[in-house]
Amino acid sequence: MASFTSTAFAQTVWKNQTIDLAQNQTINQDFFAWGETSNILGTVEGDAYIFGGKVLVEGNIKGDLIIAGGSVNIRGHIEDDLRVLGGQVTISGDVEGNVMAVGGNVDIADSAKIGGSLTGVGGAITIFSKIPKGATIASGDATIGNSIGGNLSAAVGTITLT
Repeated sequence: MASFTSTAFAQTVWKNQTIDLAQNQTINQDFFAWGETSNILGTVEGDAYIFGGKVLVEGNIKGDLIIAGGSVNIRGHIEDDLRVLGGQVTISGDVEGNVMAVGGNVDIADSAKIGGSLTGVGGAITIFSKIPKGATIASGDATIGNSIGGNLSAAVGTITLT
């Protein structure tokens, strides 16, 4: 006789043209959202999975953040890892864990605080934030304007150190 075990997952799913998680809103579990525009200004107590044409994260994500979008802007606080795929990816917030970013252009601003390592793939990658635990990058053009702790592995057409 076969025996099967099922697991229930707590999650919140939002689907709409525009997704607005307001600054005063909290999702107390994993959060899935997709829409043409997604503005995440509030708090997600679990992992967040956001898909959309234009994605803005200014809130607090207490787990992992996984994003796919045309234009992605991360200004908030991520307490675990960030995985992002986008045409234009800009990271200027805090990520306590590792960052994996893939995009046409990947920009990591000097205001960003990355706690782990960086894996970046893109047509152009700019890194102006400190990366404490190493970086692996592949791009046509790469600009590095801050320190990288650990190892740097780069497969790039052109690299500029500023």
